[in-house]
Order: sequence, then C-alpha cells, then structure tokens
Amino acid sequence: MNKVEEKIRDLREEVIKHDLAYAKGDPIISDTEYDKLYLKLVGLEELYPEYSDENSPTKRIIDIKVEGLKKVEHTIPMLSQKKINTPDELDKFIRQMNDELLVEDKLDGLTVIAKYNNGVLYEGITRGDGKIGDDITHIVLNTPNIPKTIPFNDYLEIRLEGIIPNEDFEMVNSILEEEDKYKSSRNLASGTVRSLNGCVAKERGLKLIAFELVKADNIIFEKDYERLEFLKTLGFDVVNYTLFKKNEEDILKLKDYIFSYNQEVRPFLSYKVDGLVIKANSLELRDSLGNTSKYPKWSSAFKFENEEAITKLKDCIIEVGKSGQLTPVALFEPVQIDGITISKATLSNFKNVKDKDIKIGDMVVVARANDVIPKIEHSIKEDRTGEEKEIEIPKFCPVCNEPIVKENVHYFCVNDDCPAQIEGKIIHFVSKKSLDIDGLGEESIKLFLDNGLISSIIDIFYLKDKKDDLLKLDKYADKKVSNLLENIEASKQASLSKILHGLSIKLIGGRASKELADKFISMKNILNISKNEEEFKQSILSINNFGEEMSNNLVLFFKDERNIELINKLMEVGFKMEEQIVKVNEEENMLTGKTVVITGKFTDFTREELTEKIENEFGGKCSKSVSKKTDFLIYGDKAGSKYNKALELGVKLITEKELLDII
Repeated sequence: MNKVEEKIRDLREEVIKHDLAYAKGDPIISDTEYDKLYLKLVGLEELYPEYSDENSPTKRIIDIKVEGLKKVEHTIPMLSQKKINTPDELDKFIRQMNDELLVEDKLDGLTVIAKYNNGVLYEGITRGDGKIGDDITHIVLNTPNIPKTIPFNDYLEIRLEGIIPNEDFEMVNSILEEEDKYKSSRNLASGTVRSLNGCVAKERGLKLIAFELVKADNIIFEKDYERLEFLKTLGFDVVNYTLFKKNEEDILKLKDYIFSYNQEVRPFLSYKVDGLVIKANSLELRDSLGNTSKYPKWSSAFKFENEEAITKLKDCIIEVGKSGQLTPVALFEPVQIDGITISKATLSNFKNVKDKDIKIGDMVVVARANDVIPKIEHSIKEDRTGEEKEIEIPKFCPVCNEPIVKENVHYFCVNDDCPAQIEGKIIHFVSKKSLDIDGLGEESIKLFLDNGLISSIIDIFYLKDKKDDLLKLDKYADKKVSNLLENIEASKQASLSKILHGLSIKLIGGRASKELADKFISMKNILNISKNEEEFKQSILSINNFGEEMSNNLVLFFKDERNIELINKLMEVGFKMEEQIVKVNEEENMLTGKTVVITGKFTDFTREELTEKIENEFGGKCSKSVSKKTDFLIYGDKAGSKYNKALELGVKLITEKELLDII
C-alpha cells in the first residue's frame, strides 16, 4: 500500500468514526471541522479514482445499530444532502438549477419516515443508513404534534425531522445535574427518537416537522411547493420555507436571504437550525436530474459555520454535583466567542476526555455550536511540546475524600454527607424555581456553611435562633438580617409544587412538580399512598406525560427514610405542603377555556409567572407550540418564529400591554 492509498484509507476511517458519533447525537468534533475532513477525503478520491471504494463514507450513509429496535427496509431510499460551503458554490448551484427554488430551514434533528393507509398512521422508521432504518412506531404514535389520522385514505409516506424545541430542551436540562445535561437539542432528540420507551416523546417535547412528501397515491403534483401546502391541509407541522422565482431579482433576494439568515432570522427561532436546504421546486426537473449514490442532484445544503476560538487549557478541576456526580471542567485562557467571554467549559465525563485525547497544557478548539453551552471540540496535537499532563480520574471524591463508584460513563461520590452534595441540595431548595427566598442565594448559603451556621436544609429554618451570629457577618446589618428571617418564615407558605421541586428528585422539574401537586394536593396524601409502592406508581403513571423512569424515581425517593425524615422536620417547623386550588376568575374573560401560547420577553412577568396566572386564575390552557388549535399568542420582545407562524395561521395576537388590560 503506497502513501496516497494509506492516507485515503486513514481519512475514511476517521470520517466513519465521526459519522458514527454524529449518528449517536454525540459528535466529537464541530461540523466545521468535520466538513474540512470530509472535503479533504472527497478531493483525494477525485484526484485518485483508482482507489475508489463503494464502501467509502463519501458514497454511503453511516448509521449506528440500536439493540431492541426492529429493522425495516425503506420503500424509497433516503439520501443525504450535498453541502455548499462558499458563495461561488451557491451561485453555481442556482445557475445550474435555472428553476424556481425552495429554501427550507435545515432542522438540527433526526429524520423520521411516517406511513399512513386508510387515513391512519401505522408505521414510523428512522432514516438509518438510507436503505434500512429502525422501527420507531411507538415513538411516533406518542409524539403529540403529528396527526394519528388524516383526511386522506390512500397510501401516504412522508419524511419529517424529529427535533426538540429550545424551551423543551432547557426544561429537560433544568431537572438534570450539570454533568447529566444533554450537550445539544440534537443530542436529546437522538436519544429520544431511538428510545425503547415511547413515553419519552411526550416527556421531552419531541416534535416531528414534515419536510418532504415521498408518496401519495392517486394524486399528482407538479411542484414541491404544492406538496408542502397539501401536507399542511392534512394537519402536519411543515418546515419553514420560502419560494424564489427564477428571475434575476429573486436570485438576488435568495442570496441576501441566505447570507443574512444567520444574524437576522436564526437567533429568534424557537428551535435549532444548522443551515438552509435549497431545492428545485419543479418535480419534473428533479426527475430529469436524478441522484448520485448518496445525494440528490437537485438539492444542496448551505451550512453555517460554528463560532470557534483557539486557546490554551490551563487546568482541569473536578466539580461534584448535588447527586454526587463528578464532572471534569476545563479552565482555559479567556476567549471571546460570539461576543461572550468564555474561560471554562464542562468536559462532561472522563470518557469524553479520553475519546478526545485532551490534556492539560494543550492548545484546544473551543466552540459554541448552534449557540449552546461552550465545549472543547478537540486538542491541537501537532502543537504539543511534550510537557502536557494527563487529566486523571480521581480515586476518591475531591471534596470529602470518600470512595467513588462508576456507573456507565460517570463517577459518583457515595457519601450522602459529602459537603458538595449538601451544598448543592440546599442551594437548589432555596433557589428561585423552588422556595425563592429573597436574600438567600448561592453566596449566602456558602457563607453560612463556611461559618457553621447551617449544615442541612432544615437548619435554614432555625437561623432565627442565631441572629446574633448572623449580625457578626460582614455586610449583615440588623435590617438585612431581619428581612432575611422574615422571608425565611414566609417561605413556609410555599405550595406543594415548590417543595417537590426543591427536594431534588431526579427528573422532577418545575412542570412535573406542578402536575404531581395537582394530582395529590398535599404531602400527607403522597406519604400515605407511597406506603403502597404499586398503587403509588400507578397513580403517578396516570398523570399525563409521566413515564416509567419518572415514576420509579419518585417511588425510590419516598422509600428513602432520610427523605421522609426531612419532610417530617419541615412539617414540624411549619410547612403545610399543600397545593392551593386557585378558583378560576368566574367573571367573563376571553382566556377561559382557550389555548394560549406565550413567546418572547416580557417587562412585568416571567413566562413561568404568566403561565401560572393564565392557567390558575383565568382558566386558560398554555401550550408550547402554535397550531391551528391555538386561540391566542401572547408575545413580548423578540417573539421569533412562533409570532410568524401565528400570523400565517391567523391566530389572534395579544401584546403585553393588551394582556394587562385583560387581566
């Protein structure tokens, strides 16, 4: 094997490795870095056709195998998209098409195929390798936004993108430990679509957005635009698209739209987009152009580059979360990315450190892909001096020095009395989304712990007996201490939902806590029913959007004597732990019984406060997405795509000022 053939072989192996990581929803390098690698391979294969190989990743789609899911062959092979990387390539593609062009959002998710017959959804399949996918009918049937029946009785097959909207991604991550958080909405969508448990589709907010009609028997279309409009009439959520004519004026508009999209449109979307797809609108032209073994010739994707910076990794610290999970965190020389100064990034887990071969002292590439949490893409190995140090897995907890255990790819401190876990749980208990005690934030908790004033959650409610000690602290004058103690006392009136959220029950965030509280009304009811594990579990599963994992976590939590002891002590100091049943305003108002969507930023409310007010006081029902069933869209600043969709569907729009007049 000569050097050229060896180089091509090595590049193919490298690209396949990254294709597999991407298919899992856990990419090792940024899209920009991948594209450079891929184009390098394409260039070598074109230069040396004698080394052509049908198994090359440039000629086929790479996918992962998922145990437990049945394999299904596609009726029509699913191809990938050829990428456009420069303005010249874009101009060349436009001129080649010489036709009306559709420009669609390139949603950052996983492709799903849905099939209908006699108006009924009967099968869902992942893209897989384009020829064979996994049967995920159980996921598709549990995804709320896709119609299960349609007003079309012949065979119909469509392609959709499975995505997690930004709000749902943030909600899921908000109930997870820092080290457990999903890296991106695509990472979460990937795990959701491939899950064996259909309930996670609802729990995590999965949405299926149609982008292509593959087949519809006994109906003829001439343009792709007509097919997308047809899908809308059947009740599908369809990808955002814009039609451009084939005249010079529209070509200029198309280019301006594409090159301004990243700054003027993308930041205001409610979901992640990693590029735009440009397609010929004429179906006759598509048929005449045909496909390669991997790409359609009538379509290309213009992808946005990630914001990246190169810096030096100075150190790695180990953080211990409230669940005891150990997370390596990289500290590096400050860099600016997209106007934000960044000096640290989570490394997620030690497997990630090993896979990316990251060492202290490395020059590293830091990115904020799709505007999410900063991460280290990779180290620059050619810049190594030999003085770099390995990031080692500790043998003991760095905080309490107790043993650690490994669970899957994570390491945990097994000591329930670990100061880091105690601190994390106390901070969470008094945080804004839990008890929301004014004057008692993260800094105050750390100060009180350091000075021996508290050592557990319950100690907060005995601080009134330590007023003299509080007054000795720096910047704690009499008025500040008095206000703090009053706020602590007032927090005892917190609702059951706030208490449940504050107890750090795995996977039980704010919305889930509210649904639990509405179901059981009081903590006493929960304690009584939890004595019968099976009855308790079935009661939980009867709540909409609660699945096996959430119910199991709740059963285990209320089985733990330490947790029961804490709850009893909180009751002893005056907590009622009851959910107030708010009587809906009986006066006639326009929100009662209506479906409302909230979007944007508001002056007088947070979105959580607004949701609570609409549902509890005015009898409205808040939804996360705009559809034909939406009655009102209440919008603030930077309303984004939900506002545009509401306009398109003719949904009644309400400003913050108009809302204040109503309520």
